[in-house]
Amino acid sequence: MKTLFTTILIICAQILFAQTASVDSLFEQFVKDIETEQAYHEGVVKMDDETRESYYLLMINSPVEALIKYTDHANAAVRCLIFSGLVNKNADDETLKEIVEKHQIDTAVFKPWKVGEYMKITLEYRTSDRIDYEKRLSTLRQYPHVLIPGLRHGRISRDDLLCADSLKYSHVFY
Repeated sequence: MKTLFTTILIICAQILFAQTASVDSLFEQFVKDIETEQAYHEGVVKMDDETRESYYLLMINSPVEALIKYTDHANAAVRCLIFSGLVNKNADDETLKEIVEKHQIDTAVFKPWKVGEYMKITLEYRTSDRIDYEKRLSTLRQYPHVLIPGLRHGRISRDDLLCADSLKYSHVFY
């Protein structure tokens, strides 16, 4: 009986750790995509397909409580987009107001606004509708695109391109 209880306890601990690690890895991929976008577009985030996909996956798989800590990230774009995700996931008003208050004097710039202004406006003009990130992800994945291993954000390393043996479309009928 002791062995069974210990085994169940170990399995539960591994499951709980894996869930947190999954959210963290999705967040890290999203941050890499944002930083890549900013590097390619002089600091502006244009949200290409890869960045949108990583954002949608993060929003789908992350509970609100796990996203709150990411509103303090060093990158202003990440802070703002995570806050928008919290608003669109209908996080409770008290939590959102606390985040806005904490960033009220945040003067980093995202798009034409400062972070504090962006968060305040996002909260002020939110609607009660939730964004269906799963539907958006499904729609995004329906667009046909070329599949080349190593291609990311429209760029590929020379070595990856030389290793590619063929070009494939994401949809068979093309």
